[in-house]
Amino acid sequence: MNNTFKIPNDHNIYSALNTGKVSDSALTELFLNRGILISPKTDKEQRAYYFSSFIHGFKDYELISAQHAKGSKTEFTTSARIESQVEFSDVLAVCSGFEDKVEKFYLNSQITEIETLTINERKIDLKINYQKFHPDKQMFAQFEPRTAVFEVHIADDNVYIEAPSTPEAHEWLEVLINSVTETQKASKVNLIDLNSLTDPEQYWNFFDSLTSNIPGYERSDVLEVM
Repeated sequence: MNNTFKIPNDHNIYSALNTGKVSDSALTELFLNRGILISPKTDKEQRAYYFSSFIHGFKDYELISAQHAKGSKTEFTTSARIESQVEFSDVLAVCSGFEDKVEKFYLNSQITEIETLTINERKIDLKINYQKFHPDKQMFAQFEPRTAVFEVHIADDNVYIEAPSTPEAHEWLEVLINSVTETQKASKVNLIDLNSLTDPEQYWNFFDSLTSNIPGYERSDVLEVM
């Protein structure tokens, strides 16, 4: 996605104002900011056409964009369950490092910010803020800010994840699932400290047990090898 912004021309302004998303009060405010009184009874198309003929600035673009950004629709949700015992700390580490695992761009979506929120000792929210680009819409409605919240529930024997059911969220959910399952495949290194042992026989028993139980190897006496 090419995340660049062009300066809207008079046609872009007219198209943006002559829609149901821009309220009459917002249109009146745009005129009042210029010291112009205009009757709300005037046809909306005429008001949009008249305003589009002006020279416009950032405040105009900001107000018009805010009108098109309001009223985001509710999305359907999907879910996934990982049937494995995973530690809360491992899941939290995956969520905290999710930004390094995921691609910032996917199709017409671009991630702008990722937050990890610890709700309680059993739940983590992974919040992804992103922009959705709609090339088929008029200029002020092309960039739509969205938020995808992944609710991660950690139980004793599984991890349950709820996520929005959108193409980009499905892609991010797959990355999250793979990252969580990888924590179970990774080897955990435990530090062995023998400093507390003072009896030589305990040392011998430890190394005897260690060397005699290595899979795939057969132990031989040194004298036999020689």
